[in-house]
Amino acid sequence: MAFGKTLKAIVLSAALALGACSAPVYLTGCNPPVPKETREEKAQRLYDEIAAFVDYKMPTVEVTAKKTSFTLDPGTWLGNEAKAIHWEFPASQTYYDSVRDGTELAEQFNTAALWLEGDIETYKITITDKMYRDAFVMIKANGDWAATDEKTLDDLIALNTSRGEFQPSLGNPTFYLRPGNENLENFFEGNVMLVIESYKTNYTLDLNKHLENATNHMRWRIGVPEFFADSVEVGQDLDTQFVDWSWVFSKSPSQVTLELIAKED
Repeated sequence: MAFGKTLKAIVLSAALALGACSAPVYLTGCNPPVPKETREEKAQRLYDEIAAFVDYKMPTVEVTAKKTSFTLDPGTWLGNEAKAIHWEFPASQTYYDSVRDGTELAEQFNTAALWLEGDIETYKITITDKMYRDAFVMIKANGDWAATDEKTLDDLIALNTSRGEFQPSLGNPTFYLRPGNENLENFFEGNVMLVIESYKTNYTLDLNKHLENATNHMRWRIGVPEFFADSVEVGQDLDTQFVDWSWVFSKSPSQVTLELIAKED
């Protein structure tokens, strides 16, 4: 993940540098820079495009994948803690209320490790925290949505004091609606179960490690709001995360990928 971000930053910097014409256009062939949209102009444009905007307190769950090893070696215990992977998912209110810190989503005994290495270990995927996160969201009349930041939302609220085209919802005063779009008040409702498969990939030539990974794909379910479920597709990789400290505590560095397998109402 870090390498990808670094590469993107390098490409972006190069593009910005190349985009600055230091010689006449007829000599360089480059286009003059496009004027950057000001903060006020951005707020005006978004205000005219959207049907609702909200600072929504999104039910959120933290999911942790962790290995447990049956050993007396404290170094192995420390390594398992350091290599634990954490994700946060927006949760439907129904799902949020049904789980707690410690709810187990999946568990799998690592049979291949026992056969190949003589190690006794299991993998567990567990809910490890629950919280409400600020979600700054803009919604169009057709249901299309986009996340934004607190500054942009503040600009829209300030602009609305002068233009007055949006009214705060009676049920949620941070939910601003353009008249005629009251149906969007239910935007964050619904419950769809995502079936997710998580699997590990090691950067190694060790065939035993690849065999072990192939036998330890894990499937688990999590309940999300309908709007979020509609924004992802079956077969899509939801996340790929490098396993911290895997290059220290394991024989090779590794990553864990989440793939969306199915959606269930």
